[in-house]
This record gives sequence, structure tokens and C-alpha cells, in this order.
Amino acid sequence: TLKTDARGEVKTNLGIDKRYTFKADKPGFEPNQMDFSTVGLFNVNTPVRIPLEKLSKFDMKGIVFNAGSKQPMKNVKVSLQDQTSGRKEEITTDPGGNFHFDLEPNHDYLVNAESVKCGISSKDTTTRGLEGSATLVMNLPLYCKGDTIKIENIYYDLDRWNIRPDAAIELDKLYAILVEYPTMKIELRSHTDSRAPD
Repeated sequence: TLKTDARGEVKTNLGIDKRYTFKADKPGFEPNQMDFSTVGLFNVNTPVRIPLEKLSKFDMKGIVFNAGSKQPMKNVKVSLQDQTSGRKEEITTDPGGNFHFDLEPNHDYLVNAESVKCGISSKDTTTRGLEGSATLVMNLPLYCKGDTIKIENIYYDLDRWNIRPDAAIELDKLYAILVEYPTMKIELRSHTDSRAPD
């Protein structure tokens, strides 16, 4: 085992008519290796170049918070399912609702935040196509029983039944929440006005 100098070089003597494998590694870089043969060579200085690529490091951080009050939630179980390798990891949020996971390059993930009182929030993410190093931010809102989901007023034109474009925007917000939380039960309230006869 040898260490390179300031120019990244080492020198060593090799046997005649031999085959070698040189392996190079350095913290923060992907290890690499090169094969070299002295078969047919005699008293020749031949450099063996071993390129090292910087190691990609990916991680994820986020906060689990109550979607109604916007307050962070402590002691919530957060799981990371590696969809590529099948590996699963679980942690619990700290008092600030924070969680952190290390990620692998070119992997797909499913993140779940689960609370007995508040159900489950899930999101997909991936490190595919990412280069260098990156921290993915994944904040997970949880709706709890009794939370109020406020949408703006839904208005109808006089004597009409159809949903107006401005109302559709608000209903789409509610739809998105129900898709994300398929087991959620909600109560809707509405009333008519008194501007026209029956």
C-alpha cells in the first residue's frame, strides 16, 4: 500500500513478465482500479493513470407539521422505502418535527409520515438524474382529526347550477387533499341565497 505525493504520483518497481491490478481510493471519491502488465516490457518507466471521480452524496431533510395549525409535530414515525433496493429505514421526528435520511444515487424513494391521531402523508422522490451532491427537502403535512380545511367561498351565478372557474380552483384544492388522503372523511356545508323565488 502506497500513498500518492502532492502531484498524485507514486513510484514502485515491478517484476518482469507479471500482471498487476492497481487499486486507488480516497475518502470522498469513488474507488477505481486499473490492470497493468509488464509482459514484454523491460526497464521501461510506464505511468499507470487511475482516474477518481468525486463521490456523489445525497441526503434528505424535512419537517413533519400539522397542516391545519402549521406547527411542527414531534415523535412522528417517518419511514423511507428505497423502491430500487427494497431497503426500509424508520426514524422519529425530533421536537422541531425534523427528520433526516442519507440517500443513494440513482434510486427511487417513498417517504411516509405516520401518526396514530393524524393518519399518513406520503411523497415520492428520486435521485435519478442528479449530479454532484444534493440535499432534497421534503416537508410532510399531516391533517389531524378536527382540523379545519378552509377554502374560499363557492359562488354560483344567479339561477344557475354550474361550477364557475373561480369556484373550480377552490374545489380543486380540496380534491388534491382528498387524493393525498384517500381515507379522510370531510363534512361540507353550504346554503343558498334568497335573491330569487323558489
